[in-house]
Amino acid sequence: MLFIGTTRYPPNFFAVQEICHELAPALPGLEFWIVGEAPYRPARIPGNVRFLGRVDSTAPPLAAARVALAPVRHGSGTRLKLLEYFAAGLPVVCTAKSAEGLDIVDGTHVRLAETPQDLVTAVRDLHADARASAALGAAARALVETRYDWRAWVPGLLQVYVAQAPAC
Repeated sequence: MLFIGTTRYPPNFFAVQEICHELAPALPGLEFWIVGEAPYRPARIPGNVRFLGRVDSTAPPLAAARVALAPVRHGSGTRLKLLEYFAAGLPVVCTAKSAEGLDIVDGTHVRLAETPQDLVTAVRDLHADARASAALGAAARALVETRYDWRAWVPGLLQVYVAQAPAC
């Protein structure tokens, strides 16, 4: 299980705290990796949670993960964490808040879960069902390629810029 984000950002710290206090203890047979700078850590860290810190590339942990997590409950900004998970073709379990503003469908691109128990159930289900997990990851990857990749946006942006450029 993978979570990417610095704990300097309070919403990420609270997500890591939920992973350590709720998800990891409920799923002791699974390993949880926290990638990113983590100067602030929960007081209790279960044995199945590893803090990998800053990494040169997120590609290796993304490739090794079976499920990506985003139990973020507040905050704002671009949902780059989810887009990175999607681009890696990972199945994602997240809260609605963490996916806010993205054009996703629950059960098609992600598994939305609002309570700690729902998060645990979704992770357990995806971990146990390789076919469903792969389908979710593939749909998320297709979504990011068609809707959020720069190649999908640049042609339209170029048309706007050309239309606004002064005639020479």
